[in-house]
Amino acid sequence: MIRPLFFSLVLTLLISSTGIAQTSVKLGYVDLQRVLDESIEGKRVKDEISKEFEGKKKELEKMQADLNNLKEDYKKSYNLLKPEARKEKEDLIESKEKELKRAISDFREDIKKKEQSFSDQIIKEIVEIVKKLGEKQGYTLILEKNFSSIIYGAQNADLTNAVLQEYNQSKQQTTKR
Repeated sequence: MIRPLFFSLVLTLLISSTGIAQTSVKLGYVDLQRVLDESIEGKRVKDEISKEFEGKKKELEKMQADLNNLKEDYKKSYNLLKPEARKEKEDLIESKEKELKRAISDFREDIKKKEQSFSDQIIKEIVEIVKKLGEKQGYTLILEKNFSSIIYGAQNADLTNAVLQEYNQSKQQTTKR
């Protein structure tokens, strides 16, 4: 709630300021998430993360299959087991379920941390591209589309494609070195 009010206040000050009011105000916005998702580097990082966690995913699937087999075995032998043996199997199943839930939670957390780490680095690079583009093309203000509460944005104010293209070019030049 404070963020939209802040941007509205800044925008109002920019437009009403006598120094800037005499010159033209050029506004733009960028969808950083889209650049992150569609850029060559963003796609490469997502593939890298997927490959890195593929082994862990298979391990979790095996744990799930083992648990399912244990449950099936318990159902089949339920009537044949003595109460103590039933209790042991139930405790084992419960323990394996907790272990699986914990492993899945850890897996999700690891992926989230890894994605965040890579995203932070890529976004820093993209922000530098946006700054250069803004200076080069004479923008007064460039906003982030998803976090600045843009209710309407003219298509010609959307700099996302230009930023995406610049970022991909900068990464291709870096890769060639």
